[in-house]
Amino acid sequence: MLYVKSILVGAATLLVATVLFIVILLLVVSRKTGASEVGVDVVSLIRSSPLFWLVVLIGFGVGFYWQFRRGLF
Repeated sequence: MLYVKSILVGAATLLVATVLFIVILLLVVSRKTGASEVGVDVVSLIRSSPLFWLVVLIGFGVGFYWQFRRGLF
């Protein structure tokens, strides 16, 4: 049961990391261009950006590890 709970928490932090990454990306791009409207193709971002996958994997790993260590003690 500990592993299942850890995987679920890891999946939740993965989703949070994904949303935060996209929001921060939009904020950075809009500040750089000075435009009030910015369009980002999320599908091409996911396919081509290794930084996206790094952030997502770190998010999952942190959530999984946090719940796993919390469940041991």
